[in-house]
Amino acid sequence: MVSANGEIIDGNHRFKAKRDWKRVKLNHIKSEKDILVARLISNTVRRNVTAKEKAETLSRLGEIYLNEGKEVGKLVYELAHQTGMSYRWVAKYLPDRFKDPMQSNRRKSSVAQHATESLVYEEPPEGALEVKTYRNTDFVSIVLCKSFFVKLDKKAEKLHITISALFYNAIKQFLNDH
Repeated sequence: MVSANGEIIDGNHRFKAKRDWKRVKLNHIKSEKDILVARLISNTVRRNVTAKEKAETLSRLGEIYLNEGKEVGKLVYELAHQTGMSYRWVAKYLPDRFKDPMQSNRRKSSVAQHATESLVYEEPPEGALEVKTYRNTDFVSIVLCKSFFVKLDKKAEKLHITISALFYNAIKQFLNDH
């Protein structure tokens, strides 16, 4: 994908490997801000992006928004809105210099409390899901009711991700957040 002026948004490695790789021009992507938002979105949904890369992209976006006159304390909200990422996700990766210092200090002092308060834990309905352990193996089985599996499979397909990857990433995110 390339922007209106031909700058590569996504697929830089493909274009380096093969100069005549088909380029899809996105005429609505014109500014550096548009390119960074598009790059952030396209990369985070397709692959595991390092925390450093997320922070660098959000930092550059933060600088652009500050230069446009946005207030420091409102940048997390604005970036969450523009990228479609959650407030919490943006707050996690956006460097502190772009955040309201008072908000940042309050948040750091009670992160664990807020994390558990914002999540609603629910036991699965009877028969929808079972987790089984076995004494003679290193594996644990997750057994899903067929109707639940079909719904999950359809959602995963829309996201262009396997169910295994969906489970793995949900569990990984839970472990990282807690």
